[in-house]
Amino acid sequence: MSDTRFSAGETVLFEVVNEGAIEHEFRLSNAHRIEEHLEGGHEDHDATGHHGDGDVFVHLLAGEDGHLLVTFSDDTEFFTEAACLLPGHYEAEMKADIIVSV
Repeated sequence: MSDTRFSAGETVLFEVVNEGAIEHEFRLSNAHRIEEHLEGGHEDHDATGHHGDGDVFVHLLAGEDGHLLVTFSDDTEFFTEAACLLPGHYEAEMKADIIVSV
């Protein structure tokens, strides 16, 4: 993944394709929520989300595709990273910075 820039108020349709041989996810989050998740050892992870923490994501099995429609808010710290938080994936650098400008 490469770093990506958006403007506050911008609505973006992310079309995501898992071309890999294993499951992945595409998640918009921030450093604080990701750190909490990693400190918890992925215990809260399932295909339905992280218990209302504010992340948006699409979970994809091998060969699947999906999409996310997101409007970026004026809170430029709400989404600061795109990542796959399946065990070991974030640690394998499956992440990118998101920069939202007002």
